[in-house]
Amino acid sequence: MNQISSKKQISHIYTLYTNSQFKKAEKLALEFLEKDSHNITVLNLLAIIYDALDETDKALKLFLQILEIDSADYAIYNNLGLLYFKKLSFNKAKEMFEKAIALNKADAVLYANLGNVFLEEIDYDKARILYEKALSLGLNTYQIYHSMAKFHMILNEYKEAENMFLKAIELNPKQSDLLFEYSFLCLKQKEYIKGFDLYRYRYDETKTDKQTFLTAKEKLLKKGVNLQNKKLFLSYEQGFGDMIQFVRYVPMFEQLGAKVYVMVSKLLFTLFKKSYPHISFLLEGQSVLYDYHMPLMDAAYFFETEYETIPYGNGYLSVDKQDSQNIYEQYFIYETKKKIGIVWRTNLVSGESFSKQKERTNRNAKLEDFLTYFDDSDIQLYSLQVNVNDEERALLNKKNIVSLG
Repeated sequence: MNQISSKKQISHIYTLYTNSQFKKAEKLALEFLEKDSHNITVLNLLAIIYDALDETDKALKLFLQILEIDSADYAIYNNLGLLYFKKLSFNKAKEMFEKAIALNKADAVLYANLGNVFLEEIDYDKARILYEKALSLGLNTYQIYHSMAKFHMILNEYKEAENMFLKAIELNPKQSDLLFEYSFLCLKQKEYIKGFDLYRYRYDETKTDKQTFLTAKEKLLKKGVNLQNKKLFLSYEQGFGDMIQFVRYVPMFEQLGAKVYVMVSKLLFTLFKKSYPHISFLLEGQSVLYDYHMPLMDAAYFFETEYETIPYGNGYLSVDKQDSQNIYEQYFIYETKKKIGIVWRTNLVSGESFSKQKERTNRNAKLEDFLTYFDDSDIQLYSLQVNVNDEERALLNKKNIVSLG
């Protein structure tokens, strides 16, 4: 393989990669490596391609292979750190970033990446020091300001978070992940109209780690549309708590003259149908013809809800009185101890994204660990957790915890 031919092939692989033709790029890279298995440029490029394909383990294996050939390249340690971070292996990520910094103390990005690890490990003092170090070295990217915005949000430093978000947005005004996370700061500060508008970036085509998908983009309901005698399909999204909060808006669409269909989880069907018997609720898998579609959590945006105008603040759900009485008599009537209902983890859909994996790590506890906080003999615990596994069920039984989930 002559040098000119090799350069052309590598350039072609890189072009395919930059055009997001990852599988074609992978195929050509593998063919190249059959003839030149130790070509660091192509090995590095193939590892980056695997990362783009979310084949993290393959990417890790290749970067580790490159280290055996060249252990003095700080960029390889940085790439390994990013991959370990993606796998939530924070100790390994930290080790890689620290090795990268030892080889190149002038690269501000390395300090920012290490700061992100400490942020995940809730070591806010070290995270702050590293972010400030990155800035002192002249780092001026939307990513560093985005990281610092999240850092300040965690510490409830909203003014500082606002400044960081605005700097990041100035540098990258169309970055959907950035605008999506900015929506949370707006909502925390009760800027609901702006916040719910930005929150629509959760299903933007360019957003990574989407959890909300549009069933028909061309039929997405927009403000100002006349809904009189129109069929509106409101789709289910995210968790039970979100659905319970936003189902309050359903009758408001009906008041605009729409025939409303709402997709709901099976576990919420009875509650919602009892509360709104005139609304057509659909279970997952059922379909209906409609004129307009909207994810249910866009309702606050559509009705321009402000903090002072949250609808139905005095209640909007009802349960069957006989069902309520039966449950009371079965589980509570003879119990004299303090009664506490518990949940210990989220319930996420299969195929969850990286951001959801991090959310699971940050929001969940092991049941065995969680129960160590409830040693008081004067309490009776009730599990409200859904999708309890066999190990958890056995522990609940052992501890005489009533399962209501």
